[in-house]
Amino acid sequence: MTVSGNVVSSSMTSGVRAFALMLTCVMALFGVVPQLVSRAAAQDSEVGGGTAADPEPEVSDRERLWSRLLAVELQGAIDGPLGVAGGTLVISPLEALALEVGGGISRDGARVAGGLRLVLPQDHFALQMRVGIAAGPLTWDGRGQSEAGVQYNAQRRWEFSAGMYADVGLQYRFDFGLYLGLHGGVESAFNSAADSCTVTDTGPDVPNECSTGGFRPTRIYLGLQIGYAFDLRI
Repeated sequence: MTVSGNVVSSSMTSGVRAFALMLTCVMALFGVVPQLVSRAAAQDSEVGGGTAADPEPEVSDRERLWSRLLAVELQGAIDGPLGVAGGTLVISPLEALALEVGGGISRDGARVAGGLRLVLPQDHFALQMRVGIAAGPLTWDGRGQSEAGVQYNAQRRWEFSAGMYADVGLQYRFDFGLYLGLHGGVESAFNSAADSCTVTDTGPDVPNECSTGGFRPTRIYLGLQIGYAFDLRI
């Protein structure tokens, strides 16, 4: 039995295109929203009759917001690195760089993930880009093709599957440390050989068994974050 390579190629191509579109939208949002907020703040200042403030408080506010060493956050996602829900510990030795590690629960079982997070702040907003490794059990519904050319639906199961994830997102942080975020990206597994494969179709020409190899799961995801950054600094 052989696995159709067209499905895998199409899945990966669609995932890359969706991720590129999502990155473009977030970059545009990151460029427009802070400008609107700054313009509104400037108009409020003019209406109140105030003068331009000393730049020092602005620098102080930015450091107070984005130079916090430790944060905890909850994540909810559609097939994200931590599954459908999880928690993450975020350590930020630098304003623009953070380390993250966490665990969660997916539709297939417990998952763990960890990686690096690049944070580019502007006022209360920040563009964040993450890359890391996630692992856990995985069940994948896909297509297969027999030697006779008959296509069928199959479900493959990995008891333990590790893969790389990369995403981009937008974060808004309040003065007291609470923050909200939206992110989306792509995750692709390292190991292509599943532990088991079950044919889910029935019929006279449908085979009873399917191949466990030759298939590398790749999927896109979208998630939300809510967290709190403690007022701790190095």
